[in-house]
Amino acid sequence: MNKMKKISYIMIVTLLCTILNVGQVELAKAASPSVEYQAHIANEGWKSYQSDGATGGSTGKSLSLQALKVRIRGISGGITYRSHLSNIGWTSWVSNNCQTGTTGQNRPMEAIQIKLTGDAAKYYDVYYRVHVSNVGWLGWTKNGNMAGSTGCSLPMEAIQIKLFAKNKGMATSQSSIKIPELTVQAHVEDIGWQKPVSENMVSGTTGRSKRMEAMILRCSDFMGGSGIQYRAHVQDIGWQNWCNSGICSGTTGQSLQMEAVQIKLVGKISTVYDVYYRVHCADYGWLGWACNGESAGTTGGGIRMEAIQIKLVRKETSVSRGGSAYMDLKGKTVAAFQMPLAGARCTWRSYTNWSWGNNSGAGGSRVYHLGVDIIGTSDNVTATANGTVAQCGYNGANGNYVVLKHSISGQTVYSFYAHLASYSVKKGSTVSKGTKIGTVGNTGSSSRGKHLHFAMMNTLWNGSYYGYSTYFTGNKTTYAGVTYYNPVYVVQNNRLP
Repeated sequence: MNKMKKISYIMIVTLLCTILNVGQVELAKAASPSVEYQAHIANEGWKSYQSDGATGGSTGKSLSLQALKVRIRGISGGITYRSHLSNIGWTSWVSNNCQTGTTGQNRPMEAIQIKLTGDAAKYYDVYYRVHVSNVGWLGWTKNGNMAGSTGCSLPMEAIQIKLFAKNKGMATSQSSIKIPELTVQAHVEDIGWQKPVSENMVSGTTGRSKRMEAMILRCSDFMGGSGIQYRAHVQDIGWQNWCNSGICSGTTGQSLQMEAVQIKLVGKISTVYDVYYRVHCADYGWLGWACNGESAGTTGGGIRMEAIQIKLVRKETSVSRGGSAYMDLKGKTVAAFQMPLAGARCTWRSYTNWSWGNNSGAGGSRVYHLGVDIIGTSDNVTATANGTVAQCGYNGANGNYVVLKHSISGQTVYSFYAHLASYSVKKGSTVSKGTKIGTVGNTGSSSRGKHLHFAMMNTLWNGSYYGYSTYFTGNKTTYAGVTYYNPVYVVQNNRLP
């Protein structure tokens, strides 16, 4: 009997404990818990407590949230949180109405993480979202995820916090933002699409006389979507339509040079950052920095763009422009000619005047050079000016050669390129100044080794152009019915002698 009483006693105690525990759990689940929070904001200090989704802090006043206290009521367990502070980073976790952030230091909070502990975490989720300067309300997040921004110097201004029964809450969305990433990708003559590069890096080429033909910029807005728009001024086309992030501006496969660009930010990012950009142009090099939709480059002069740099700068940051970013060359005298080799120099250092008019002394004869023999830092031979291909081919004297037709001050002039290893143009095609037309070689009657014979004359002659004549002086001479001009003089003076 005593044994039965003992068993009954144990069963009753166990049942009572189970009922008690279930009651506690049901009490925790059945209660109407709330979350309360107190914000400290710039210029106004601590505000009154808010609860259950009400706004703590301020909006529309540009006052940063600098400190915060959070507590829960009506449920066992606790709440813990930490903040990301300007120029400091993440603080340590604090709990249950302790302060995160600072007071008296004018140091904005930029982001926050909040999570429940104990029984509260078992039966409830904590949701929160923040209002960020210049951006507005971000999306809701929950249970320790980040809300706000890091690295953008964007202060939090307000916060809303809610509790929901476990897995019974609302949908979440983008709750945080980061420093925008900007990339630029250039399409370059003879190269094609280069790899994308980050801001401040050079896209395109310099020192190689290659035209930039197209570009793709990529930059998202803080909350998604395109954060940038841009357009190109293209040879023979003019200004194209505006493109959004990731779209090609310019042309490919048409051998048309870009000449100028305009770039601007759109969306929320445009309220925080300015976009600066500069271009490298033939004959002028790097121009100054343009900003927020201004033109960079040249128009009206047929000057090719060769490279570009872009950077994002926080608003109200001082930036040195470094001179004019854009030139309208319509109706102005433009350097129409350039040397056909990058870094051009005379092949034979003992020659004067780039070998123009020099006595060759070949075979004991006294014959005088009707052009210049040059080499450069690259073997790419480029058009000295805008023009058309008047003739190209091969003969025994000149080897592979190209003749281009140009106009200068209303007069027709032909440029001549001889001893080429190869040429890459066809008769009748149009070329722009700096367009590659061939490569340096040693073909034909060439006794000087690998070099380019470069000449200019007034007539297209169907035979072989002469490389030498009888004695002459000055920067032009007529021989066998053709007037030859010192090509270096033409390049340097932008006119015929």
